Amino acid sequence: MWKTLAFAASLSAAAVFADQTSVASAPRGERRFRMVSYNIHHGAGMDGVVDFRNAAWVVKRERPRFVGLQEVERKSRRVSGVDGCAVLAKTSGLHVTFAKAINYAGGEYGNAVLSEDAPLSVKRIPLPGAEPRVLLLCEFADCWFGTTHLEVGSEEERLASIALIKEAVGECGSTKPVFLSGDWNSAPDSPVLKGIKAFATVLSTENAATYHGGRTNDVERENHDRCIDYIAVDVAHRSDYRLRGRRVIQDRRNSDHMPIVVEVEPSAGAAKGEQDFTLASFNVRCPGDKGERTWYRRMPRVAQIVRDHDFDVFGVQEAVIGETMILEEELPGFDTVGCGRNKDGGGEAMHIFFRRNRFKCLETGTFWLSETPDVPGSKYAGAGCPRTCTWALLRDRVTGKTFRYFNTHLDHIS
Repeated sequence: MWKTLAFAASLSAAAVFADQTSVASAPRGERRFRMVSYNIHHGAGMDGVVDFRNAAWVVKRERPRFVGLQEVERKSRRVSGVDGCAVLAKTSGLHVTFAKAINYAGGEYGNAVLSEDAPLSVKRIPLPGAEPRVLLLCEFADCWFGTTHLEVGSEEERLASIALIKEAVGECGSTKPVFLSGDWNSAPDSPVLKGIKAFATVLSTENAATYHGGRTNDVERENHDRCIDYIAVDVAHRSDYRLRGRRVIQDRRNSDHMPIVVEVEPSAGAAKGEQDFTLASFNVRCPGDKGERTWYRRMPRVAQIVRDHDFDVFGVQEAVIGETMILEEELPGFDTVGCGRNKDGGGEAMHIFFRRNRFKCLETGTFWLSETPDVPGSKYAGAGCPRTCTWALLRDRVTGKTFRYFNTHLDHIS
């Protein structure tokens, strides 16, 4: 069974027709679940009082399956000898797994994972930094969940960490999905995030602040009120899950970071039968706006909407080549068909995007809305400009069934 969504600012249309039987839905399989990432500031609130129960209560309210925690301390003088892991586990009711990054003040400092079940196996991978860092990966029956806290002072060392993280995620992801969380000390438009997005898709929001703490050094001043905390899934398994929700918890009291939440729902594999998919239509608007609304600033946001709503097939209207190129770069799991409306193949296009691991394009074509539909650039008398319709015959790799998707944009004058 398909779902349709439309995002359009002017007359536009996308149509789909099943060739034989309709696409049917099947049971979902495993339940949806939530994940949280939270830098807990060694258990200290913004008032300076250390109490690990506060962080545990915050995450417990979300009823998560997994929680990635950074800046966790055990038995150090700074936390008065308290075992932060023991308090977090007892208060949240979740199992705790700890990875030490360094010895600190007579105790240990590092990252932790809280989980409903004890992990089947654990990997602790050292990462570079003036203050050494660590990647913690925990294996569960159906996936891996990990967390890390990247070096704060040196982007060079953060980038060096990316290569090690990529290798670990690739190894673990060869058999199961890998979810990666943490404080990555990097903004969404940074080289570090670009490196991570080469092998992982960010699921958490990127357009809301997650760090609100002090401004005692250049990095803190740069990151203040910016997004630097993330939850992602390896790109090879992105289509295994549908994003059902995400948000930043607006808690500025219990840490200098705010916790982030992502909720996903597993998409059952081919062996579990036919599956739902999402169709959409999106008028992305031709270039012309200035400032924050200029086309090259808007397209990454368009791609984010595609990821947020988990589009599987969608048609765009008013897209020119530059806009399409950005969408193709931002959405590497999609293939594209279509051409421009002008005689030379340029100009606005009715491109169709589809997930290549879900659908195979058997045929495609474009015709002009005119008395001579096979003549590029042709139009009806009185039309403001040439108009086209691009279509694609797609085969669902899960069900084996085919359907046709038509994408067009009717004239605004005639």
